[in-house]
Amino acid sequence: MIADYEFYRGSYLGTLLTEENFPKYALRADSYLDLLTTGRYRYDCLPAGAAEAVRMAECAIAELCLNLEQAELQSDAAWKVQGEKVGNHSVTYRNNAEIAEQTERQIRKTAARYLLRWGLLYRGMPL
Repeated sequence: MIADYEFYRGSYLGTLLTEENFPKYALRADSYLDLLTTGRYRYDCLPAGAAEAVRMAECAIAELCLNLEQAELQSDAAWKVQGEKVGNHSVTYRNNAEIAEQTERQIRKTAARYLLRWGLLYRGMPL
C-alpha cells in the first residue's frame, strides 16, 4: 500500500473508510493501481507530485472498492431493480456483473483523473 490511514483522513479528507477496514480496501486499490499502471507507480524516482497523486488515487479507488462490496452484499438476488416507471409500467433490472463492470469503469476514470498527467497510465514503450 502506498497511502496510510493518516493520509486518507488528513490529506484526502476521506470519511467512508474506518481505520480497521482501510488496509483491506487500500490493498484492493493497490492491486488495481498495479494493473492499470503496469507497476510503474511503485518507482522510487517518481516526482513528489506524482507520488501524491498515486496516494490520492489509491484512497479514491479504495472507497470505490468499499462501495462495490456493499452493493454486492445488499443484492440478495442475481438481478436488482435499477429503475421503475409507473405510467405504462416499466421496470429496468441490472445484475451484479453490471454493477461490477460499472464500478471498474469508474475505477479506471478515477485513476485517469489522478494519474494521467504523470504518464503512469501510458501503455506504450518507455522513452
